[in-house]
Amino acid sequence: MRAQGAKATLVLTGSDGAERAIRMRVAGANAFEASDVAVKIGERVLFFAKMSDGQVHVGQLTAP
Repeated sequence: MRAQGAKATLVLTGSDGAERAIRMRVAGANAFEASDVAVKIGERVLFFAKMSDGQVHVGQLTAP
């Protein structure tokens, strides 16, 4: 999967339901990065990426 031309976003959801959306940038051939992001304990992290060929990738985790 090549990241070139893709768009990605992190959505962080706190225990109070407040959401923060952070745009990510392409970092190399197959990676994304976002700087200055502090994930809080218990925050839910959703990752969305729309690839240049139209495929959509979604990932989710909860910060320990």
